[in-house]
Order: sequence, then C-alpha cells, then structure tokens
Amino acid sequence: MMLDELERLAIAKKPLPEFAPMHETCYYWIMRRLHESLRDGKIHRDAAAQEKHRAVRRYNEFKALYEESRKLYGERQENIRLCSQKMNDIVKEPDMQNAAVMAFEVIGILTGDAVFVKTMKGRFEE
Repeated sequence: MMLDELERLAIAKKPLPEFAPMHETCYYWIMRRLHESLRDGKIHRDAAAQEKHRAVRRYNEFKALYEESRKLYGERQENIRLCSQKMNDIVKEPDMQNAAVMAFEVIGILTGDAVFVKTMKGRFEE
C-alpha cells in the first residue's frame, strides 16, 4: 500500500488488510494516533507535521530492511533447495570422487565460499 492510502485508512479508522506488513501496520497506527491527537488538540499542527516526517522516514527505513530480509530469506530457501537436490545426487552417485566434488559444492552453497570449492576441487583432482 502507498503511504497516502494508509493514512486515509487511519483517518477513517478503517481496518488494515489482515496480512499487512509490519512497516505498514506501524505507519498506520502512528498516523491514526497522530490524527487523533491533532483533532483533540493535544498536539500542534507544526509538531504533527514534524512527527509525520519522522514517521515517513522510519517507514522507509523499515520497508528497506523488510525488503532486504525477504530477499535474503528467498536466497537462503533457494540454497537449501539446491543443497537438498545435490545431496540426493551425492547419494545416487556411484563414483566416490564425483560424490566428493559434489559435497564440496554443497559446502560452497551453504557457506557462499566459491574459493573453497575451487580450491578443494583443484586439490582433489591432483
């Protein structure tokens, strides 16, 4: 959702979609409380504008962290899938030398260390 949509929902006191991400939920509740405070005269318009500016900045920071976390989680899941597939191939491999090389690849995927894989393949082939 866009920030203006979240703010409109907050002002109208309409509920968020059930599975709204945390950064949207936090922004919604900040805006809801901020507009209530402004309406009730508990906060001045200038202070509310500053608080909204801070909330937008925090929303953007949190959203960036959320997106990065989702990306890293997806990469991790893909690595797990690849490793499982390679481990099945290792079990089926009749040649133990090829199985060892595939095991080096699994270790490389899990650690993200391509140099290790290259080094071990080179040493193993000597």
